[in-house]
Amino acid sequence: MVNNKNETILILVTHLTDNKMENERKINEEMMRLGLFDRLLTQIKEDISDNVEPLEELLTFVPFENLIGYLPEEEWKEWYSLRKSVIDNPINED
Repeated sequence: MVNNKNETILILVTHLTDNKMENERKINEEMMRLGLFDRLLTQIKEDISDNVEPLEELLTFVPFENLIGYLPEEEWKEWYSLRKSVIDNPINED
């Protein structure tokens, strides 16, 4: 329990300072991420200028839903249906 006004002020200032530092950290992380994205896009453009293989390799790590989300919305249903049929009917290699 807070005993006096000074203690209350100290708790509030500490909380606000912690929040400010956390917000600054999040902003710095986002700026770094955006900078990384810009650099990656530049490198990808250079790499695929005559060969899309590096991009294909990178896309193998992207979740299925994110890949479909990049396509026009009118194609989503078709791709989800295709995925479902592949999952529901696996190929047996006997």
